[in-house]
Amino acid sequence: MSKPLINELNPVKLQEYLDFAIQLAQDCAPIAKSAFRQGGAFIMKEDNSPVTEVDQAIERILREQIEIHYPEHGILGEEYDNVGLDRDFIWVLDPIDGTKQFASGHHGFGTLIALTYKNRPILGVINQPVTGECWAGAEGMATTLNGQPISVRQCHDIDQAVLAMSSPNYFTGTNLPRYQRLEAAACWSVYGGGCIAYGCLAGGLVDICLDANFDPFDYMALVPIVEGAGGVMTDWKGNSLTLASDGKLLASGSLALHQKALTLLN
Repeated sequence: MSKPLINELNPVKLQEYLDFAIQLAQDCAPIAKSAFRQGGAFIMKEDNSPVTEVDQAIERILREQIEIHYPEHGILGEEYDNVGLDRDFIWVLDPIDGTKQFASGHHGFGTLIALTYKNRPILGVINQPVTGECWAGAEGMATTLNGQPISVRQCHDIDQAVLAMSSPNYFTGTNLPRYQRLEAAACWSVYGGGCIAYGCLAGGLVDICLDANFDPFDYMALVPIVEGAGGVMTDWKGNSLTLASDGKLLASGSLALHQKALTLLN
C-alpha cells in the first residue's frame, strides 16, 4: 500500500475541501428526495445502465459549483464529459450511485463526491438524500456520520463476518469462483446496499464489502470513509485504489480480516 499523501497537503485546505463537498452534497439532496418514489422515468445508456433526469440535474449542479469555487481542478463524472484529468486535483462525481435502487424505490443509493490528489482519493462523501445520512472522510481525519465520529467493528475471523455485495451478478468468469469462496466462508451475506454498505462497514455494521466492475466514480469516495473509520480498502490484489484501478474492490473492518479475505480471493 502507498504511503499517505497527507504530508504533501495543507490540512486546513483539506478541511475546506471536505466542508465544501459535504455542503454541496446536502444542497443537492432535495432534488433526489423530492423525486424519490414519484415514478420518475429512466432511460438506458449505451452501457446498458439506467440514468434519470435526477442524475443529470444533480451532476450539473455539482460541476457548476466546483467550476465556480475551484476552476483549477479537474472533474471526472458519470454523466458528462471529463475535464482536466491531467491536473493534480480531480473531483470525482456520482450524482446518484445506485440509480437502479433509486428508480425502483429502494434506499440503497447516495450521492458520491470524492477529491483525488495525484490520482489517489483524499476525501469522500456519501450522502443519502432520503434518510439524511451523510458519511464523510478525509485522509488523516476520523470518518463521521452526520458529524459524529464512527469506527469499524473489530472482527478478525471470516466465519464471524457479515459480507455485503452490490449484486452477485457482478461476479462473472474467473471472478465467480473467487467470490463464491469468500461468500461460503462468511457468516452471512447481504445484497443491494451499494455505497451505503461501505458506510455501514465504516460504522461497524458490516465487516467485509466486495464488488467488481466498478468505475472510479463508484468507488473513489468510499476509500477515505472506510479508511478513516479504521478499515482497509484495496483492490483484490491488495493494492491501493487509484483512478487507474481495475474496479475490483475489497473493504474490511480490520487488517487481519482483510488479509484472510485476500487469501481466499486469490
